[in-house]
Amino acid sequence: MVLIVIAHKKEAISFINNLKLSKIKSSIFNCYSNENTILLICGQGIKNVRKNLFNYLQENSEKIKKVINFGISGKLNKDLKLDAIYSIESVSFYDEVIMETSLKLENQTNAKRCVTSIIPVSNFDLAESLSKIADMVDMELFEIVKISNSFNIPVLSFKLISDDAHSPVSANEIINKSNQFSDMLYARFKNDFL
Repeated sequence: MVLIVIAHKKEAISFINNLKLSKIKSSIFNCYSNENTILLICGQGIKNVRKNLFNYLQENSEKIKKVINFGISGKLNKDLKLDAIYSIESVSFYDEVIMETSLKLENQTNAKRCVTSIIPVSNFDLAESLSKIADMVDMELFEIVKISNSFNIPVLSFKLISDDAHSPVSANEIINKSNQFSDMLYARFKNDFL
């Protein structure tokens, strides 16, 4: 079975509707499923991923064959296009003083590098510094890969570029586009996996 991991329900709504996923009522996790797919809404940031994904896989890893992460990210590489979706080849971790080495994801053609930051990247200098090691920045992927690897489950990730990390937009601007982002991410899933 495939486990789709998405940070926010608003980003997941097109998956829930189009795949006809039903809320798993007996679960303590924020999960939806059909006969082929489980979708876990992990929450924003590595602490939520650590709590929700780790605990979910601890109870259910034997039935999960692959984890697929869909989400949004800020671009660090000026050549990336807004609203485009890129597959990820590797992810690093940044938290102001610690930079962990990158983790590899399942091979993808023309894949990009991502860095997971513990804080939102909200200034030009930080974005410029991170652009030396990655093409985009998010807040969950490193932990998703690290946890999945600990259960020997392969990971794929697809990130939609929602904004430019060098000149970030407000959270409200991102939230206002969340339905559009969800539709675009689901279209990529449908194209690649259905």
